[in-house]
Amino acid sequence: MLGVEFDFEISELRKKLIYDKHIFTGGAMNKKLLRILPPLNVKKEHIDTFINALKELLN
Repeated sequence: MLGVEFDFEISELRKKLIYDKHIFTGGAMNKKLLRILPPLNVKKEHIDTFINALKELLN
């Protein structure tokens, strides 16, 4: 499991990742923490897809 902490609450970001990009991320008690739960056999193209979607939604 990986975590990325932002300086803002990410509930809207998580919703956009799920509904617009079809990328599921885990929730946390900390409303500013994005949990990433990749499988052990994650492929580079899946990581690239996630990073590109995250960049797009943050801009």
